[in-house]
Amino acid sequence: MVVVAVYSLCACMCCTVSVNKSPEDFCHRLLTMESYRKTYNHYINPIPGQSLWEHAEECNRPHVPKIKRKPEKLQMKRRKDADEKGGGGSKKFKADPKPQNNNEDNVNLKRQLVSFTCSFCGDKEHTKRSCKKKRACDVVVAATTTVVAAAAVEIDKKKKNERDAPASEQQL
Repeated sequence: MVVVAVYSLCACMCCTVSVNKSPEDFCHRLLTMESYRKTYNHYINPIPGQSLWEHAEECNRPHVPKIKRKPEKLQMKRRKDADEKGGGGSKKFKADPKPQNNNEDNVNLKRQLVSFTCSFCGDKEHTKRSCKKKRACDVVVAATTTVVAAAAVEIDKKKKNERDAPASEQQL
C-alpha cells in the first residue's frame, strides 16, 4: 500500500522508525491508494455542447430586479415667457404692459410708493439706514467709547503700580 498524503507519510515514517511497525498501521484508511481508486472508479460522461441542450420554457426564469430611485431634490423647470421658444409659456401677462387705451379693464398700474420717513430724525425722503445724522451720532458714540476704554486701561495700570510699590518697599 502506498500512502497518498505527504504529511501523513512523513509522520508515519517517523513512527515506523521509532516503533518498527509498517506505515499503514499509522495512516487513516482514506489516505491510501485503494480508497482513492474506489472514489474515482466510476466513469463521468461528458456534457453535450450548449447548442444540444434542451430548452425548458416551463421553468421560472429570473426576472430583472426593479430599480428604486433614491429620493433627491426636486428639479424645477424655469417658467418661460410667451415669446421664448420651448412652448412652456405658462407664464402669461395679466394685462398688456403698454396699453393703448386707458378705458380698457386690463391696465397695469405701477405701485404707488409713499414717501419714506426716517425713524431716527423724523425727516422725510430717507430712512434710518441712510440717515446722515444717525451716522454722525454713531461716529461720536464710537469715539467716546474708545476714549473711555483707554482711560479705564490707564486707571487700571496706575492701581496696579500702586499695589506693587508698597510691596517692594516692604521687601527692602
